[in-house]
Amino acid sequence: MPYSFPYPWIVGDGTFLNLSNLERGGLVAGHYLPEVPPRAEYEITALDKSLLHALENINRWIKDNLPHVEASRQTYDTHPR
Repeated sequence: MPYSFPYPWIVGDGTFLNLSNLERGGLVAGHYLPEVPPRAEYEITALDKSLLHALENINRWIKDNLPHVEASRQTYDTHPR
């Protein structure tokens, strides 16, 4: 899904710089439109899609194991060291 950022020269929050770095790394593809004001659209690449798959697995692991992590923290916090 393309992401449009209508003012690429505004970098106050770093959006343009982050998108440029992602494009440089091959994670997004930028399409620059010669409009006034200038506009760019970004879409994820196959490389980024493979990263999303890995992150989905990490997210699933967190959901499955968070209760165990929280129980371990509770046990640790209630026992004096």
